[in-house]
Amino acid sequence: MSLPALGDRVLYRLDGTDAEKINAWRANFARFNAGMSGHKHPHEPGSPGATGHIAHTGVLVSEGEELFADVCAVPDPESGRLNLRVATDGNDVHWVAGVPEGDGPGTWARRPAT
Repeated sequence: MSLPALGDRVLYRLDGTDAEKINAWRANFARFNAGMSGHKHPHEPGSPGATGHIAHTGVLVSEGEELFADVCAVPDPESGRLNLRVATDGNDVHWVAGVPEGDGPGTWARRPAT
């Protein structure tokens, strides 16, 4: 069977490092936001104080959770590894590179036929 192509959608299972990173981004933003009472966040690029940081908000994740991902690169077709943009249940995405096909954490799988 051929590999998914650029733009195809697959399933990705988060590994422990993925979950820690995503949850840390969200916790860091929550702490930052809580400490900014009375501060108006600059929303316009180029505004004084605009940092370009992304507000990571969403549901906490855990290892083994299955999320959909879009194929953004097929760096080595013979290896079957893909680079993926993983959609989270939130406003952000998580990028992973060199992901092998499989059924455990840190792997991609084909979506079931509908």
